Amino acid sequence: MKKARILSVNNYGKIHRYVIEKQKDIHGIFCNFLSSLNFSEESIGEVDIPFDDLDNEYIYLNENGYEIQFFITKDLVNFILKTNKDQLELNKILLNYFEFPK
Repeated sequence: MKKARILSVNNYGKIHRYVIEKQKDIHGIFCNFLSSLNFSEESIGEVDIPFDDLDNEYIYLNENGYEIQFFITKDLVNFILKTNKDQLELNKILLNYFEFPK
């Protein structure tokens, strides 16, 4: 599975902000990520739309101890995640779907 490329990361306590390069089928990567967090099919359906033509769009999800916000622009996805999980545990999950900057 192709991974999405994270361009930058900012952490503020329990809030984690990722700027992600928008690429073809990025919505599929987010769907798989949400599925791994046991999000409902209804919530996954909120992001199961092609992001290719989206610009200035916002999606908010709150489930299973995760608050997630997507700010979708022409070229980027600002992905904000709030959780009580510790950073190392969260990174282990994210590494399955995203490439971190070096």
